[in-house]
Amino acid sequence: MKTSTRTIRRSLATACALAVALWASPAAAAQPVAATPPAGAPAESTVAELFAGEVDDVGPQYLLKVRPQPRRFELWADWELTGTDNVTLAPAHPTSSTLLSAQVGLTWRVKGTEWRGGRLQWDAGARGQVYRYGFLANANHPVNFIEIDRNNFDLGGAHTALAWQRGGWLVSTGLRGATLRSRSTGRQFYREATLDGQLVRQWSLRRDLVLAAGIDGARRWTRTDSFGLLPTSWNDRAELAAVVTLERQLGPQWRVQPSLRVQGTRYTHADRDRRDRHVYARLAIIRALGARAEARLSLGHEQRESSDVTINDYQKWDLGLGGSIRWRF
Repeated sequence: MKTSTRTIRRSLATACALAVALWASPAAAAQPVAATPPAGAPAESTVAELFAGEVDDVGPQYLLKVRPQPRRFELWADWELTGTDNVTLAPAHPTSSTLLSAQVGLTWRVKGTEWRGGRLQWDAGARGQVYRYGFLANANHPVNFIEIDRNNFDLGGAHTALAWQRGGWLVSTGLRGATLRSRSTGRQFYREATLDGQLVRQWSLRRDLVLAAGIDGARRWTRTDSFGLLPTSWNDRAELAAVVTLERQLGPQWRVQPSLRVQGTRYTHADRDRRDRHVYARLAIIRALGARAEARLSLGHEQRESSDVTINDYQKWDLGLGGSIRWRF
C-alpha cells in the first residue's frame, strides 16, 4: 500500500511539473508531446523541429490590415450643347445657331501635404476638346457669307497647378498650354502658354447656401497664324477678373448656381493699344446623377466692349444643356 501511494505521488508531481512547463512556454505548448518511449529507446519530450527555430517564441502576432489607397487619377468628360443668338459675335444683325462642345481629360493628383495650417496640393493633367458649329442646324448654311462649319476647331491642352486651401480660403497658381487646329484647313492656327493665379474666399451663409468671391488673373503668351498679315504674338495679353458665385442646395440632388464675372484685358504687343471689358452673367440649374455624374441647364448673357475700333463690340444670349462625369482610380 505504501509503495502504491508513493508511486501515485510521484506520478502526480511529474504531471504538475509538465503542466507548469507547458503553461510557461507558448511555443512548447504548440508542439505535440511524444508518448513515453518503449524500454531501450532514447527518451524525448517533444517531436523534432521541422526547421531551425520552429519552436522559438517570435513575439505577439497581428492581423495585417489593408489600408485603402488614395485615388490619384481622375478621368473626366464634359459636354454642352448651346444655342446662341449671336454665333459669330457680330456687333449688329446677329445670327443664331448652335455650338456643341465636348471634352475629355485626365488629371493626376500628387499626395497632398499639410503646410501653414492648410493643405497643399499639386496636380497635372491633359485634355482634348472639340467645337462643332451648327450641330442642330445645317452645318453648311452661310453666316456672314461663310459656311458655319468652317469655324469648327479642335483643342489640345496640358497643365500643371499648385493649390493651397485653408478653411474657406483657396490660393492656386498654374501653368497651362493649349493649341487650336482648324477642322476645315487642318492648320494649327493658335497656340498659347498661360501663367495664371486665383484667390477665392468661401462663406457658408446657411446650411444650404454658399457664397464664393475672388479674383483671378492670367498672362498669356501666344502665337497666331494670320498667314503673315500680323505678328505671331499679336494676341499676347494680360487678364484680371472678379468673380462672384452663389450656390443654393435644393434637396439632395438639385442645386442652383448664379454667377457673375467681370474681366479686364490688356493686349501687350508693343504695336497694339487694345483694352477690353468683358461681362458674363450665368444661371445654372444642376442635378446630380449618382455619385459620379451630373446634368445642367444654363442661361447666360455675355457682353464685350473694346477700345480698339477694329474689334467688334457685341452681346449675346446663350441657352445650354450639358453634363459631366468623373471616375477616380
